[in-house]
Amino acid sequence: MNQDEGLPPDLRALEDKLVARSPAHPPARLRSRVVTDMTMALREERRIGFWRFAAAAAIVVIVGMNLSMSAASATRYPASSALNAQELRSTAAQISDLLPGLSESEARRHALLLHAGAGVVPAPIPSRPPVNLDQYLDF
Repeated sequence: MNQDEGLPPDLRALEDKLVARSPAHPPARLRSRVVTDMTMALREERRIGFWRFAAAAAIVVIVGMNLSMSAASATRYPASSALNAQELRSTAAQISDLLPGLSESEARRHALLLHAGAGVVPAPIPSRPPVNLDQYLDF
């Protein structure tokens, strides 16, 4: 072990003693303590990882809901055509004929609901006309 010949004799003797000395073995309890501590650390990391995932998922849901509600509130739907009183009475009469136990006011209410929903288109109308995309195409 004495590769450096320039060492003083007292340092050379100390080096020889250190090399000859047997390494100290760790206590038997150390392994179980290290394994227990590592297990606890990994559980804590998994727990933190789960809560980070849950928080990220909640943020995605909240932002998605916010965007969809914003889009829904900014979208304009076409107004239904003017309500014709004669058509409303006719529809209420047909409903009363089909359901004789229904009161006259309930028949009118159902007729009004039917006429209100008749003109609804399941697609929104944009608030401004779309841009002509032909100007961007190079054909």
